[in-house]
Amino acid sequence: MSNLATHLAEQAALTAAYEAECDAAARGAMEASRDFAQLQDARDHATILAALRFWQREAVGLMDNLPEDDIASDEGTLTPLTREEIDALCDRLNENPDPLHQPVLSWNCLPEAEAPRDVVTGYPLIGLDLRFTASVAIDENDRDTIVTAPHDATATSLYAMAENGEAIALHDSDLTHDGAAEIAERVRLMLCAIIDARAEAPNEG
Repeated sequence: MSNLATHLAEQAALTAAYEAECDAAARGAMEASRDFAQLQDARDHATILAALRFWQREAVGLMDNLPEDDIASDEGTLTPLTREEIDALCDRLNENPDPLHQPVLSWNCLPEAEAPRDVVTGYPLIGLDLRFTASVAIDENDRDTIVTAPHDATATSLYAMAENGEAIALHDSDLTHDGAAEIAERVRLMLCAIIDARAEAPNEG
């Protein structure tokens, strides 16, 4: 095999390995997200616990004709939780009552007390924006961060875009596999917050 062909084969192998790692990181972020209930405040947490305890007391073992049976079994594809398993689930929720404020899901550009729902309800949003950035030298003593093309970037930043043109910084991450998973999870949470706010908005029609 010629040197050029060998080089192209090596590049193709590296590209395939990189794409596989990216896919694995994305799948890992999606699977990890299933471990976090979409709780926005203490009222959400309390309501979920109350519903679980009611279901545990009144319905477990009697789920033949209840309309919620399809929900508990995901339309017959899952075995519903037993009373003991609901106890364990309630314990886990009490150990981690507000996942959006846990360090693993911190928002390093938002004030500490703010959550995605605060941004969604506080600003009329028109979308989300993902910007690729790099640090460049202005002179020998100073550097600045610029927006650049993805292949030149070393970091990425997620913004919520308001109707008035304001870009609300949400989270910065290094442009690594872990950083990509961080940003992907926060995009998902913002979209969930937008969908929830839309569902809760009064129907003006």
